[in-house]
Amino acid sequence: PKNTMEVWKGYWVRVAVTEGVTFIYSNPNNRSARALKVSRASSSSHNLDGWRVPLILRDGNESLSGAIFGQSSAGSETYVSSLDVASPPAFTRAATLAVRFPHKDWNTGNGVGGDFLSDVRHIGTHSEWDVVVNVPQSQQPYTLTWSDTAKVPKGTRLTLIDMTNGSRIQMNGAASYAFTPSVGEASRRFQIVAEPRSASHLFLRNVAVDRPISIPGRAAASAVIHYELSADAETTVEIRLGGSIVRHLAASGRAAQSGSNQIVWDLKDDHGRGLPGGAYTLEITAKSSEGERTRSILPLIITR
Repeated sequence: PKNTMEVWKGYWVRVAVTEGVTFIYSNPNNRSARALKVSRASSSSHNLDGWRVPLILRDGNESLSGAIFGQSSAGSETYVSSLDVASPPAFTRAATLAVRFPHKDWNTGNGVGGDFLSDVRHIGTHSEWDVVVNVPQSQQPYTLTWSDTAKVPKGTRLTLIDMTNGSRIQMNGAASYAFTPSVGEASRRFQIVAEPRSASHLFLRNVAVDRPISIPGRAAASAVIHYELSADAETTVEIRLGGSIVRHLAASGRAAQSGSNQIVWDLKDDHGRGLPGGAYTLEITAKSSEGERTRSILPLIITR
């Protein structure tokens, strides 16, 4: 039996007597308790490197359950006693709301395999977390939410994958994912992937414009703009004349895929009027889900 609890550790106590137990502790609002709290927080701050993201499961009644994943210099693909926290035994045999990280091979010293409420990997590596959520009722809406992604390094992309329907969510630019279990579905599996990437991950290359297609005796009808992206991105494609935008070919936020892309310009402005011959500028801007931006500017000459 212990009568001293270690700092920053969680304890689950099983009460096996019908009369119950009484916990006695000092008032956390008195001066000595506050001083102890401050000294403990400052002495433990050096262990809080890396990043952590809380993952919360909510039902329609606003009941919730949560777990934490992240990366740290002390993290590992195997169990780390100071970082990875095993799930406690269920309080009831009835189905309950829960989020967990299953690991059949992790040895905690109290047994091999189990579910964990905290799963922290080594920082800066490609990491994959298997996530299982328990849903007490099928055909009811549930929402997975997360926060603190601003603390994730800028070059690290987090992706949530619903293993049931294949849906993929870029967690860096979102805060939740809603789903409804089918009939008889008591749990659902997800995967979270962390992919570290360099700051120069997004490239915009091989920008070119095909010569305007024309018919003898008529003005040119259209031109085809080509460009390549090294990764999926939101793009903006604009035509400028003397610094002013005369045509928005792709509004901000247009999704473009990695690889070759093209867009057709009918040589008209935003009001549908044919543009006269002259010197124009093509400007393409791309933004990745991690916030990386790149831009390419190409001069154009239209002859009439």
